[in-house]
Amino acid sequence: RWEDNWNLMWWRLQDVSYRFNACIKNVFYSFGLISLSDGVSAGILTLFFIFHNCSPIEVAMVFFYQKLPWLLFSNISGMVSDQYDNKKVIILAKLVCIMCYALIILIIQNHSEIYMIYPLIFTLGICEVFLLNSMNTIVPYIVKEKNIRIKVNSIIISIETALEQFAGYPLGIMLAGIVSFTTLFLILIVLQLFSIIPVCKIKLNSPKISNVSYNFS
Repeated sequence: RWEDNWNLMWWRLQDVSYRFNACIKNVFYSFGLISLSDGVSAGILTLFFIFHNCSPIEVAMVFFYQKLPWLLFSNISGMVSDQYDNKKVIILAKLVCIMCYALIILIIQNHSEIYMIYPLIFTLGICEVFLLNSMNTIVPYIVKEKNIRIKVNSIIISIETALEQFAGYPLGIMLAGIVSFTTLFLILIVLQLFSIIPVCKIKLNSPKISNVSYNFS
């Protein structure tokens, strides 16, 4: 009967809406932890070089190596996010970040030259480029409605601004005066691990496009 068909259709709509909401929340959780981790990391790394009496140029190189990957890998990360599974790219980038923080801890514990951290900072910057581009392009595969997609993107931008610039950076500077740098980098590892959990729960509703060709000539 039409009543049964209507009830069935309404139940399916409710189920789809629930899955969309759950996926969107997982994106918010993961993006929030990523933004908070990036802000804390930026504050910690800057103070770490200041604490070791480095010159102003050496301290400025921390910011330089963090942002240089945006100039070098923005186009490449866009192509990767179009051709490959965003979830796998995000998880892989997070695992690389964890390895970098672990290596920084080893450098600190072994009292090695702090200049060995510069390549790791550059690697963290590369991961940040791939992470943010993949997170920003994952929304269309979760929500098909344009008006909802605009709202989700605006919320993501707000989360990034609030947690990275207004919360993460000052929080990292404050924690640097309370606990050791080794503990701080362990906290960053924990944040990265927790941010992987919501990414694994995200369900993509559209297949990735695998036959995209790029011509820059």
